[in-house]
Amino acid sequence: MITHKQHQREPTSKELFKNRTMTIQGLQNAPRDSAFIAVNTEHVAITSEKDHILHQVGLAYFQTPRQQGSTSLSTSQPCLQDFYVKNQIQALTLNINISMPARRSHRFGQEQQVGIGNLEAAIIDFIKSCNNKAHLLLIGFEMAAEWAYLPRFSPQAISFFLAWVDLRDIAKDITSSVRVIPGLTSLLQIFGYHWKDIQPGKKNLHGCMTDNDGDDAVATCALANALLFSENHEKLRFRQECGQIAHIFTRKKGS
Repeated sequence: MITHKQHQREPTSKELFKNRTMTIQGLQNAPRDSAFIAVNTEHVAITSEKDHILHQVGLAYFQTPRQQGSTSLSTSQPCLQDFYVKNQIQALTLNINISMPARRSHRFGQEQQVGIGNLEAAIIDFIKSCNNKAHLLLIGFEMAAEWAYLPRFSPQAISFFLAWVDLRDIAKDITSSVRVIPGLTSLLQIFGYHWKDIQPGKKNLHGCMTDNDGDDAVATCALANALLFSENHEKLRFRQECGQIAHIFTRKKGS
């Protein structure tokens, strides 16, 4: 898998890698007419865990709200469907035409079958269908896989983005924590989403069920939105502090 340092030298990605946003201040200072496009990929092992094939790509467009840092959150429990409708999210799940495990049916947006040779055109068509006047920020969560596949299968799409953000970096900056940052689902739970609203689908009779990347892209947009609220910063810091205390207590007990 190509490293970030290699992407900094690759012609297709080096310009975008110069504009990586890793702090909450940088995210909050994005241009006022900026918008997020979340990208999520799903791959499966062929012969081993080191041998994968891409089988699904999820995209979601979210016009970023302004002045979130000083805005009070609603006291009601957030819901992905409400977030999707209220913010007029555009979402697309691209299923690549290969034999693969059963896919979880999509909840949001459109679903489309594509050949691997048509994947780039489908991604670019989605980007162009969104507000092309906005400054587009590429977002994701733990984006190693996305950066492995985007330059390979959709290099031209990279040129549409002003900057890119791995939301794990933002959560790490907010907490200034040395502890492991929770995953996407766990972070959304910390910010009030119910696990039944965001959990992956159940496995089928053969024990196989993949996530739906279009839905995960919508969840990524919801996380980006949540991270803009200062109230959520306190929740995340408290969660990490509790984890640190529990770790210290467990270590002392076992010594």
